[in-house]
Amino acid sequence: MAAGRKVQLNTSRAVYGAVMTVISFEIYSVLVRSLLGFAMQLWHPGASLESPVGVPLAVHYGAVILYTALPLGLAVYTAGRFGRRSRPARREGLPLCRSVALLLPIFMAVTIAASLLFGLLSAGRPQMSVPGHGMGLWVQFLCICIIPAVGEEWLFRGTVQPMLQVCGPWTAIAGQALLFGAAHSFGAPMLTAVISGLALGLIYTLTGDLRVGMILHGINNAIAFWETYCYQYADNTLTTVVIVLLDAVFVVWAVAAALHIKRRRLQSRFYPVDLSTGHGQLLHSPVFWAAFACMVLAQVMNV
Repeated sequence: MAAGRKVQLNTSRAVYGAVMTVISFEIYSVLVRSLLGFAMQLWHPGASLESPVGVPLAVHYGAVILYTALPLGLAVYTAGRFGRRSRPARREGLPLCRSVALLLPIFMAVTIAASLLFGLLSAGRPQMSVPGHGMGLWVQFLCICIIPAVGEEWLFRGTVQPMLQVCGPWTAIAGQALLFGAAHSFGAPMLTAVISGLALGLIYTLTGDLRVGMILHGINNAIAFWETYCYQYADNTLTTVVIVLLDAVFVVWAVAAALHIKRRRLQSRFYPVDLSTGHGQLLHSPVFWAAFACMVLAQVMNV
């Protein structure tokens, strides 16, 4: 009985730590945005992050970068107060470059399928807009592709998922994926983020190397950024053809990578954690329902 109570206590702490870490990220985002907006108001009345009237571009770009990076860093820094992290076991696996070469096409095929599946939900919604040239283009690239790839992997896969590891590998992967989705916009982006979070969480569990997920996340964001740029400033028909061809390349590459892993029996070098455990905990663990509730709440608040 004492051992059972200890397991339940550890699970409850894991739920609390993971959820509070993500909530702290949301709070930090609101606070940083408010403080930066107030500072820009002091600089010039009527100025804001969206409309930097009368504010030098360098100051505005710095504020945008701070707003993107600071909440992620603060959430990771304060996560230690909410729970203990149990990282996946490390052992000698495939080199980083080879891991990326094998897992990138599989991850991209998953995100392509998710985008096609949930694409109808985004019909009629305003799409992301990017500057055509200049420093603003590179600042937006940094804030959309680089900082989220590093910061979100560090926060969700490197911090939240290890907190949930006590609940079982599958519960940890599913829990962080739902919380990851809850941090994104309502609708198709949120659902796609959940699928991507599941894939990235599994990749982190299999490799034990956070750098792999950071690189894959960054490449995925960069391709989405490039697609948006081309649709805004290039011929839409040609852009669609190129994107379809690129997606086809990733799908074929994914099949080839999966066959290569199977034939060379490389899967034995990808499994530092026993994924056969924790299946029953997924639906019965409170972390699953706490994460799901957070996602639903985020959906309602962002309508």
